[in-house]
Formats: sequence, C-alpha cells, structure tokens
Amino acid sequence: MFNFRKQSGTELFEKGKTYHQVQKYNKSLSYFVKAHETGHVESRNYIGTIYYNGLGLTQDYSTALFWFKLAGENGDAESQRKVGEMYYDGKVGGTPDYQKVMEWFYKSVNNGNFKACKLIGLVFLKEKER
Repeated sequence: MFNFRKQSGTELFEKGKTYHQVQKYNKSLSYFVKAHETGHVESRNYIGTIYYNGLGLTQDYSTALFWFKLAGENGDAESQRKVGEMYYDGKVGGTPDYQKVMEWFYKSVNNGNFKACKLIGLVFLKEKER
C-alpha cells in the first residue's frame, strides 16, 4: 500500500538538510522551498545561504538578502545576524549601513544569537576608530 500522506514542513526541511550535507544543493533547494511554502522559517535561512554562497547556482546577494530578511522577520536569529553582516560588509548598497547593521544585530541578540552580541562590540570599536 502506498503512503500518500502530505509531508510536514519539518520533514521537507530535514530532507533538504540531508541533500545539503552531501552537497546536492539544487535538490536541497527544492526541498527548502517546499518547506518554506508550509511556513517553515528555518528553511528560508538555508535558501538564503545557498544564494549567498552560490551553491549550485549563481551567487546572488539580493536574493540571499530577501530570504534572510523573510526568515529574520519571522524571528530567525541566525538570519537576522546574516542580514546585519550583509549590511556591515556592504553587500547591500555597496557601503556599510551601520544603522541597519545595529538594527539587525540587536534583533538577533534579542532572539538568542549571542554571536551577534560580539559583532555589536566590533561595530562599536570600528566606529570609535573612525
């Protein structure tokens, strides 16, 4: 007998991670997109990472930013940190935007990503040197 049960977002996400770990990025991307369509937030971070690093496709910072923001706006602390890093590195707009950097880093810290706390300190040091 066949099992035609609809897969949950978490199941689709886990399949995507499995393909991602063995570097089958196009296959992983399709599962992450399906997981996203069910409302799975963390899958959006992985989609952003695939575009950010150009894994199996052309590197595209604006598409990566779209997915990181989408996840970040839904409380994904890792994605919030990545958005802040993109503004810090000038990957958005060509020059650092420290106001947006701090906005996204603070969101990330408030959602439990303490790596962003360290990055906030680095931004303060860099600003102090200017």
